[in-house]
Amino acid sequence: LKAEITFIPEKERKIRTFYQEHAKSLFEKETAMKYDYLIYLDGIYEEGKLSKTDRKTLIDLIAAESEGVTDYMNEEQRSVIVPLVHKYEELLSGMTHEELEMEAVQDTLFAIQMMGFKLNKKMKNAKTEEELLNAFNDLMKNEMEKMEAAEEKEQQRRAAREEQKSSQSRERKMKEEQTLKSMREIYLELVKELHPDRETDETLRAQKEERMKQLTEAYKQKDLASLLMMQINWLQEESAKTPQSQTDEV
Repeated sequence: LKAEITFIPEKERKIRTFYQEHAKSLFEKETAMKYDYLIYLDGIYEEGKLSKTDRKTLIDLIAAESEGVTDYMNEEQRSVIVPLVHKYEELLSGMTHEELEMEAVQDTLFAIQMMGFKLNKKMKNAKTEEELLNAFNDLMKNEMEKMEAAEEKEQQRRAAREEQKSSQSRERKMKEEQTLKSMREIYLELVKELHPDRETDETLRAQKEERMKQLTEAYKQKDLASLLMMQINWLQEESAKTPQSQTDEV
């Protein structure tokens, strides 16, 4: 979804370019024709030469043709057409423009509440549907900004947690590597000293063979405690043999 979102600005740019180069002129032409058409139909209605049925039909027609017609009009055209649109909306509904606006506001407020949004003061005080929609858009914009800020904070927290985990993992790996290095050093030192091939006495040779088995098994199992104990035992044995040759450090 994020990958798709990154292409939205480019898609929008292409749509805007296409609109400017190909569609805009057609909409402007249609708007100019609609403007003249509505003025013409209004003139027929105002002449008052139609039957009651035809007048009703003409009101329905003008109301239908007026829907969304001001979207592409300039200010001059809009100043003429907007009052005309209000006029035929009132004739069609039997209500004043103010009453229609309040009804639209109430319907929109109900729809917003049904969607689960809480009404703020600006939305409650809106006098027209346009004011209400602008207030709702402001609310949505604020909510989106809050969500983006919260998402950014969460990403920062996730990044911090990942960095902490990574740091701990690196630290554990270093400790493991140091431990393995120490174990290998101990193992090689003891192999050199305890290898049975260097022993001529059969009894001592058998003892060293047994101890070599224990040493190899401990190293295979990465049993640092056993290796350290075997190293300590060997150092004690060597110290007992030649105590005068051992330094405090050893």
